[in-house]
Amino acid sequence: AWQALGADAGGQGGKLSGQSLSDPVAELQTLAQAAEDPAMKQRLESLRGVLRANLQARDEQRDRAAKSALRLGAFLCIKLHDDGRYLDERQATFDRLCDGGKKDGPACQGLAQQLPQVQRALALNLQYYADTIVGSAQNYPPEVLRAQAQTLRQEVSARGLASIADYGELYLGHALGYAGNGRIARQDWLNACKSAP
Repeated sequence: AWQALGADAGGQGGKLSGQSLSDPVAELQTLAQAAEDPAMKQRLESLRGVLRANLQARDEQRDRAAKSALRLGAFLCIKLHDDGRYLDERQATFDRLCDGGKKDGPACQGLAQQLPQVQRALALNLQYYADTIVGSAQNYPPEVLRAQAQTLRQEVSARGLASIADYGELYLGHALGYAGNGRIARQDWLNACKSAP
């Protein structure tokens, strides 16, 4: 397991001594094996260990950040679910009681004043949700997001909060969809969050 940790540094590179520069840990191992001076061999092995540990720490930080992004996305989707349904209920009540604004009265006036405020709040939350999707899709590779979605599901399910993981997977789907097509589909994302159970 130790051999696998931090083995892939990512990125692009050319070839050097038959090893890819995108795997500097393996390249350092090759150089250490080829070194004839024992002191140089020891320094290269030491450097290889430090690099491996640094790459592992970087990967762990990236994974924690990706999981946090998924958790935030799940909570934002829940917020869109609640606010979107609330707005729909308020609008339906307004249409039913006030005949689409044709009737007057204190209840209708109150609803007429309330609707724009709820719409603005929903629009702001939807904008924030869309911004986080774009950020997650640009900052984390799809395989990292998928793996961290599974980790998030295990963590919240262990706490009896499996529904949060469902919203996290919905957010994951939105981020992967954006990563695939580059399309910001706010209304589709809102509808998906609103229709979630």
